[in-house]
Amino acid sequence: MRPEIGLARPLLGPNDITRDTRDRVDILSQEVASGRSSDLGRALRSDFSEVSRLTHQMAHLDAMKISLSRAETWGEGLQLSLAGVETSLADLAQGLATGLFSASTPGIVPDVAEGALRDIAAFLNGTANDRALFGNGAGDHPIQDIDAVLSDVRGLAAGAVDYETYAADVDAYFAPGGPFETTRLTIGANEPVVFPVGDGRTVSFEVDAGSSELIQAVKQAALAAGLDDRGFALAPGSTAAIDIQSRMLSATAALPDLRGRIGAVEERVSDMASSLDDRRSETEIALGETIGIDRFEAASALQNEMARLESLYAITARRAQLRLTDYL
Repeated sequence: MRPEIGLARPLLGPNDITRDTRDRVDILSQEVASGRSSDLGRALRSDFSEVSRLTHQMAHLDAMKISLSRAETWGEGLQLSLAGVETSLADLAQGLATGLFSASTPGIVPDVAEGALRDIAAFLNGTANDRALFGNGAGDHPIQDIDAVLSDVRGLAAGAVDYETYAADVDAYFAPGGPFETTRLTIGANEPVVFPVGDGRTVSFEVDAGSSELIQAVKQAALAAGLDDRGFALAPGSTAAIDIQSRMLSATAALPDLRGRIGAVEERVSDMASSLDDRRSETEIALGETIGIDRFEAASALQNEMARLESLYAITARRAQLRLTDYL
């Protein structure tokens, strides 16, 4: 053998006889892992109509799932805020029971009431994704200036000649169309947030800061908070004290019903989400069957290709050893 020929052959390099087999191994490995054919045209015989329909349905179901998830988050936010309002009223009721019927703690009622009023306003200003939960999804908080509300009510207390007048003035202040609704309450949208759930259906939570139950909660806390500036006497255990306590109990008792109505919507959303998961699973199975493969057949083919690849590597190794002798 002439030396120049032996020297030239390594420079040209051998053909990679394993490339096609390695590519086939990669394809089969992906198919075995996914259970789907890598060549949809071959698997579907170029009829993509069913795959298109199922894929579109999957996208539609995924969009519905996102909307339902947002509805679940919204409902949870409402419930957490209402639980806070309920707790604030319960704490206030306990403070009233101590302060209104004891001569030794005259200042406890307005102090506790002011704290409860501020807490209630904070809960009603709660947001989800920067949208006001009790403002029908608007960007502004429904109660933007609780200090102004407190100042208004204290002014009513200072100008009243007796408790009856004060209570009537507070009722008028918080009545529909009254100063609180027209100057202190901001509901940024007229309609509640609507969550589409497919098939032309929607769900919504019919509650905002202007709901009667929440107006009552704010009103009764404000009425008690304004007593610090009253211009009239308020004797422990008096008829006025009993009326304040009765009002507070009435406001507290209204909240569970409101939370129950929201809970009913949450249950509907949960049922829809569960049904949606079932539909998505069925669609995913149908799509898998349409573009799926026989895993056993694919695994057998993969095993054969792996054996072939090992043989080719062995051949390549022997050729490399033979080529080494060309230099010797």
